[in-house]
Amino acid sequence: VLTSKIVSGRDDTYASTDTADGNLQFHVSLNETLVERLSINSSGTVDFKEGNITNVGIIDVDRVRGDAASNVYIDLGTSGIDFTAESGDGFIFNGDAGTRFEVNNSVGTVFYIDDGTDKIGIGADGNWSTSTIPPSTLTVAGDISASGHVRTPVVSGSGNLTLQNSNATATAQNKIVLGNYSGT
Repeated sequence: VLTSKIVSGRDDTYASTDTADGNLQFHVSLNETLVERLSINSSGTVDFKEGNITNVGIIDVDRVRGDAASNVYIDLGTSGIDFTAESGDGFIFNGDAGTRFEVNNSVGTVFYIDDGTDKIGIGADGNWSTSTIPPSTLTVAGDISASGHVRTPVVSGSGNLTLQNSNATATAQNKIVLGNYSGT
């Protein structure tokens, strides 16, 4: 009974006068039947036959692509990580309590989502982490700017509250400042 074999084969059917492109096929025994588990074709493509690659250390790649949809992939290049998806696709994390998403720069964490606490922090001044969780559902460390209307039933905070028409100069006619504002 064979336990394994390596086959040197042809990529396609060809006559003896054709250029011979070859491949290697690696077979192992499963329940006393030889099963192909790996192949390498003449262009260098390696096919793991839906098997897993485990405990390999470092794998250097330029692109990771799904085999169910070949136009869904992650490019890893010198300019960063580029995600490409189909219309309607989403980036979904596993959703287990305590899963977090962070974007960091040299100052600190500029964007932080913690699904265990349902909190989002924006701004490096907050220095968000698992030990410094944003205090509210959405916390912004720094200034907030809006190009449209801001609507809320309650305003809460401390310090100066300034309301100003952005289309006019700061005069007493179009600016309201509540000094030492505290409360709701």
